[in-house]
Amino acid sequence: MNSGRDFWSLAGDSAAAFALKATGAALGFVFSILVARELGVAPTGTYFLAVTVATVVSVVGRVGLDQVVVRKIAASVRHGDDARVHGVHRTAIRVGLLGSGIGLGIVAAIAIPLYTALDPVLRRPLLIALSSVMPLSLLNLNAEALRGLGRVVRAMALQGALLPLGTLVFFSALLMVAPASASLAAVAFSASSLTTAAISYVMWRGAAPRCGSAEGTTTLGTELLAASRPLFWVSVLNMAMVWGPTLLLGLLSDNRSLGEFAITNRTAMLVGFVLVAVNGTIAPRIASHHSANEIQALERLVRRTASAVLLVAGPAVIVVAAAPGSVLSLFGSGFAGASWTMTVLALGQLANIATGSAGTILMMTGHERALRSNVLIATSIGLLLCVLLIPLWGSLGAAIGAAVGVATLNVASAFAVKRLLRISALPSYARILGIRSRTQ
Repeated sequence: MNSGRDFWSLAGDSAAAFALKATGAALGFVFSILVARELGVAPTGTYFLAVTVATVVSVVGRVGLDQVVVRKIAASVRHGDDARVHGVHRTAIRVGLLGSGIGLGIVAAIAIPLYTALDPVLRRPLLIALSSVMPLSLLNLNAEALRGLGRVVRAMALQGALLPLGTLVFFSALLMVAPASASLAAVAFSASSLTTAAISYVMWRGAAPRCGSAEGTTTLGTELLAASRPLFWVSVLNMAMVWGPTLLLGLLSDNRSLGEFAITNRTAMLVGFVLVAVNGTIAPRIASHHSANEIQALERLVRRTASAVLLVAGPAVIVVAAAPGSVLSLFGSGFAGASWTMTVLALGQLANIATGSAGTILMMTGHERALRSNVLIATSIGLLLCVLLIPLWGSLGAAIGAAVGVATLNVASAFAVKRLLRISALPSYARILGIRSRTQ
């Protein structure tokens, strides 16, 4: 396969995915501003904690199937096996929904009593947000299946644009008939999740190849679970690293610190959304290159992509890190004290985009165990720092733990790609600086 042509084909898909992700990020940003201004700092923290718990349950319930679905369906499409495409999708949906149901039962028995004992106000928003768990699982598995078919733009529309759009629309409409509250925002999120899940099913039915029958689900279930087992722990550990600081703030600090961290963390992740959009686009192509043993083409592709991401997102991250007060003023005067929290989280995102798509490369090339080890180390370091620093510094302590965890994971994953695949996942800094090099 011609790597230059592949890159420009990827660039076209990435441009569309970027536009959708940018739209979704903008919608999410507007929603965060609306929630922060309507609710205030503490209730904003309550809402985001409730949504975080629901998101975590959905991630755990999908038992690491997201990336497995992309990889297995992409390989099946490459070999023209339509029956296997349908079999993988059907089996993943069944397993994911079953896992989500079990997760809901565990949360009902443990998390709800724990958090509501600490803060009784959280009970109602949390119960409402948990109604989104099953729709979120269905939505994400359908989106990953579409990604495996090469329908990256549709997948991005579902995950990157429609969900935040629906949440914003529902919340704005509900504000016309009811007073603002964390529960009202949770209703909007759950309604959007259900609506987007229904749309995802329709999109899958329209994109999937016509096939008389699907491959049997019994054997496939065992195969998918075996492949997803390492990724399940990666998902759990990734979830712990991304959402752990929020959950720990709910246990170790007050709702004000929780609200500060929720807003600053989402804003910091917003400026790094370019990498998320590109990773979603590049994942099936990495799997395809690796399956065909096109290692040199794979390296050229990921390095060019990483360079483009750093050029686009790097300046924005630096601006947010250097001038956090200007950004936080959009959310209201109550968030003015979170400037250092914003700066630290933005620096964590800078480390993220400066190391390329190393984690995605490891997942798509069958090196889940190496990624799992990296995530375990990074998560342990990040959460330990959170436990030690949150009681002292609140949201800033959580930000330090989160940023150090992200930086550790990305650096370790970049080294793992070099060691296992003998390629570099890092941006071509010579290319970025306009320096010609025979090795690039």
